[in-house]
Amino acid sequence: MVAAARDILLRFAPDAAGKDCLEVGCGTGANLASLRDAGARLVVGMDLSAGMLDQARARLPGVPLHHASATDPWPMPDASADLVLFSLTLEHLPSLAHAHREAHRVLRPGGMVLAIEIHPDLATQGVGAHFEAGNVIVTMPSFPHRLEDYRAASDAAGLALVQLREWRRVDFRHPHPKMAKRDPMAPFAIEIRLRKAAAPAPSG
Repeated sequence: MVAAARDILLRFAPDAAGKDCLEVGCGTGANLASLRDAGARLVVGMDLSAGMLDQARARLPGVPLHHASATDPWPMPDASADLVLFSLTLEHLPSLAHAHREAHRVLRPGGMVLAIEIHPDLATQGVGAHFEAGNVIVTMPSFPHRLEDYRAASDAAGLALVQLREWRRVDFRHPHPKMAKRDPMAPFAIEIRLRKAAAPAPSG
């Protein structure tokens, strides 16, 4: 899933040129580096894991990185970003409402949210983030969200749906070997783009 999300982000990255970008759940900073390399004017990250942020700081000296939870008030000013990125982050939140409200708050008028997440069909089957620590499989807390949950959260926050794309194995340029065990046409990930309304034109 990480490889899939990375592929999707790299296709989007050129759209970040000249923009101020915030990644919520930035981890080790790989996505922020890609956005910066694609020409983003400013990249900012926040993550709950201090260890991940240590790696991000080593990778991205001088980039503002905040140790903060997505479920708390975000440490960014109102209208300070043109892009808010969630990549395999929303699955770890029990509720989508707060994150969408905060994204709306920190976005400038006309700004965009890009969310890349595990497909709800997989999430409801119990597929979620996990990793190996020695011989132990560590499963991260995850909460399956349905497509209608994403729509409800964005609508309530005042974010308009621009695109909702379901990604299948056949859509990826270099599918990870672990994808091979899945039906090539079965939904694997979703890409959601939301936009904050642009400021009204001055009258007169």
